[in-house]
Amino acid sequence: MFNRFRPVGWIVAREVRDQMRDWRIMIPIAFLTAVFPFLIGFVSGQVVRFVQSYDQEIIAEHLIPFFLLVVGFFPVTISLVIAAESFVGEKERRSIEPLLSSPLEDWQMYLGKLIAVVFPPLFGSFIGMSVYLLSTYIQFGFIQNWDLIILVIALTVVQAFTMVSAAVVISTQATSVRAANLLASFIVVPMAFLLQWEAIEMFWGDYEQLWWVVLGLIVVSTLFTRMGISHFNREELLGTEFDKLNVAYMLGVFKSRFLGEADSIKSWFKVEIPKTFKEMKIGILLMTLILIAAWGVGIGLADVYQIPPEWIDLDQMQVGLDERFGEYDLLSGSSIVTVWFQNIRAIFLGTMLSVITFGVLGTLVLVFPFAFLGYFMVPLTGAGIPLWKYLVVFVLPHGIFEIPGLILIGAAILKIGAGLVTPTKGNPISYGLLRSLADWTKIMIGVVAPLLLMAAIMEALVTPRLAIMLLTN
Repeated sequence: MFNRFRPVGWIVAREVRDQMRDWRIMIPIAFLTAVFPFLIGFVSGQVVRFVQSYDQEIIAEHLIPFFLLVVGFFPVTISLVIAAESFVGEKERRSIEPLLSSPLEDWQMYLGKLIAVVFPPLFGSFIGMSVYLLSTYIQFGFIQNWDLIILVIALTVVQAFTMVSAAVVISTQATSVRAANLLASFIVVPMAFLLQWEAIEMFWGDYEQLWWVVLGLIVVSTLFTRMGISHFNREELLGTEFDKLNVAYMLGVFKSRFLGEADSIKSWFKVEIPKTFKEMKIGILLMTLILIAAWGVGIGLADVYQIPPEWIDLDQMQVGLDERFGEYDLLSGSSIVTVWFQNIRAIFLGTMLSVITFGVLGTLVLVFPFAFLGYFMVPLTGAGIPLWKYLVVFVLPHGIFEIPGLILIGAAILKIGAGLVTPTKGNPISYGLLRSLADWTKIMIGVVAPLLLMAAIMEALVTPRLAIMLLTN
């Protein structure tokens, strides 16, 4: 087993040696390692002294870890440039033919390139963070806790591997360094938003949540690596000379998958929809288990973050529901459309997130309502509402339509992620993505949208009335 990974080490050594001799790579890393930490140290020192002047020591303690994360993040961004040209750059320089003609397996070549790309910038990040910690100690004697240093290092490492694994995938599919750099620039945007969210968590001192970010990025980077290895093809890398947006091909793949063998609307519903259900049976089972787990997580959170009993006034809740119900007229089209649109919008958001996270964030968007139901079930049943009444009144009226719809669309979202990481022999990455999107559209139009419309009717007109009847009696 070890001998199979030995060629990976050879490629890593070769690539790192070449990068260390390239001044265009080493000068930016050296600047961000030697100069940038001192600059951030000066800025953070001024900010910390400012908040300390208002006796805000806790805020100062939270600012320093955030700046430490920034110091580690910026050198890692250099890895995007290196990763984006890792394969296509050598192709343009005509130095990749000897490597591709070697007896190395595709996964060995790909994995070696990936590790080599992330090594120098990550090494520079570690040095930069050390310089910054030394600077803060010299300025005002601050010594950071080791557990927080380990958390920041873990975030830096997983963010580096996530960006690099995505950029290397782009490098294997692009046909020019210019195209690879343009596409890789989109990776920085979601990572920048993630860094901002991490800053908020650090300011609040909620460091435990950041370990979930580490776990999530490990999953995403693993899927990116799996995707890259699955779709890496040395012959196609050498043979493709230019990119072409073939709209007719894309529409043809989508239309063929969407219509299937159906020759009428009746046969489409009778044949193609059940066939798609059959292909998604694993995803349907997995999504069902995820929703059940989300319900259980909500129940667990209710025990951790308890709602004070005095906050639950059934009489006041009755008045609130009565007022809310008064806003809805019987058979009011606007209220139904509002509820239906909210659900559709959440599904579209989850679908867009699933494309860049292989379905991970897409399913999380769908499980939040189930977590909320599980969370509020505990205090309401504790206030005297029987469990069966809670389920019959607050869940089942619209849930009998909404829950199957969420399970089905969740399975379609999971299939989008599977379509990206599972190669189709002889076809590009876009082929699997287009087929998965066609299945998503088929399920959405044919089944999920009508189910959610029925759920919106029940949620807008029936559930509030039943809730008032329950709380009144």
